[in-house]
Amino acid sequence: ELAFRLYDTGDGGKRDRECLNWLIGGLGLLEQDALGGSGSRGYGRVSFEDLVVTLPDGSTQPIETRHRLNRFPTDVAPEIVRFAA
Repeated sequence: ELAFRLYDTGDGGKRDRECLNWLIGGLGLLEQDALGGSGSRGYGRVSFEDLVVTLPDGSTQPIETRHRLNRFPTDVAPEIVRFAA
């Protein structure tokens, strides 16, 4: 379990929403790599399954982490978690 809180520091929480999307995208990158040595032999593989985000309004949103961040521009956060306006 990971707790991630959104704070409004004058931007309506925009920066925190972007950071959350970068975090989830990073989990997807971690799934493509390995931790420690001998990763090419299959050691150190990790996967994240059944991820769910609970939004501020109490609704939940399932998250698919298998996003290829290298397909996104690096100066704009990917929109993995979508927030209601």
